[in-house]
Amino acid sequence: MIWLLLHVFALVMGYLQVPIWFMYGVLAVMSIFFLIRNPLVFGKDPEKMMAYLKKSKAQHLQFLYHFLNRDLSAAEHGMGKIRSKKAKQVSELALKGTERIRKSKRSPCENEWT
Repeated sequence: MIWLLLHVFALVMGYLQVPIWFMYGVLAVMSIFFLIRNPLVFGKDPEKMMAYLKKSKAQHLQFLYHFLNRDLSAAEHGMGKIRSKKAKQVSELALKGTERIRKSKRSPCENEWT
């Protein structure tokens, strides 16, 4: 959806023959707005990040919320709803790694190589 809006924006700006510096300025303001609005990019407050993950409608972010709260059954259920192949593979690997650690009865923070 965002790509469609960007293309329509570029088409309108080109049709109106807007100066290039204005287009770059609008793009910079939109980028800064996105970075400020999204707490996952440069956020420092974990409660805000978890609240953002909880309210998110993106299935991968919902998976991350349940995974980070160690609700693995809900995370596994949410993983089935992820449409992106890459995000689904990353989610499966995270769950498999967690199961492997659980079976070996090691601490998740323990380093494998020491």
